[in-house]
Amino acid sequence: MATSLRLGLFTRPTGLTGRLLQAQLRPAVFAQLGVRGYVSQQFQERHQQRLILREYGMIDDFVPLPRSKRPSLLSKVGFRSAVKHWKNLAATTFAIGTIRFQVKGWRPKPFAQEAQRVYEEMNDAFARGDREALREVCTEGMFSRVKNEIKNRVGTFRWACHGNVEPPRIVSARFGRLGENMMLAQVTVRMHTKQSMAVYNKKNQLIAGNPDQPQNILEYVVMQRVIGPGESEQWQIYGKVHEKPVMDV
Repeated sequence: MATSLRLGLFTRPTGLTGRLLQAQLRPAVFAQLGVRGYVSQQFQERHQQRLILREYGMIDDFVPLPRSKRPSLLSKVGFRSAVKHWKNLAATTFAIGTIRFQVKGWRPKPFAQEAQRVYEEMNDAFARGDREALREVCTEGMFSRVKNEIKNRVGTFRWACHGNVEPPRIVSARFGRLGENMMLAQVTVRMHTKQSMAVYNKKNQLIAGNPDQPQNILEYVVMQRVIGPGESEQWQIYGKVHEKPVMDV
């Protein structure tokens, strides 16, 4: 039942990709995003791309497959898959180097550990229905979806993490320029943990899950931050991505 926590919680549309980094918006789009008509053209030009990328799609939703799931290099499918994995490694290496240059003291291993702490904080807040805590650790779009799930659910949820199956690690990283001295960073962290979820009714009777039977849960969680003058230094959870079948990789 631990998987109940995962259902729909991290789903995010990916129709708009990194091409939006160079996109130009018409003023009408700002109205759709809730920006009033009296906002200056200068403000729109400065913030238009940031508004899109905080709310729609991902720069790249690629998740590298474990080596045990990758087909042979001797096959056409295997060769295409290998090329995409090599490209991801190159892009991730470059993005990590860029983030380290832009963020003083940033290191991949401590970041992955901190990302898992934020992930656990979000899961715990979701189970408790703590909207204020969720607002702190989730992006705006993510918070909106989680809030709706809390509103529509039935019962009292209790969640717990029982340690790692494997240490968290970065598997993908991307960045995009949003303007002068400003960039968007998205880092995907693989988290393999033991979790338990239990749901109780108003009489405190267990109706789903089992707090004493933790299950191994594998998640690929996307952390996001806008890096630039005046921006928050906090990384937030943007969503979750999944491994794709070999034919789709």
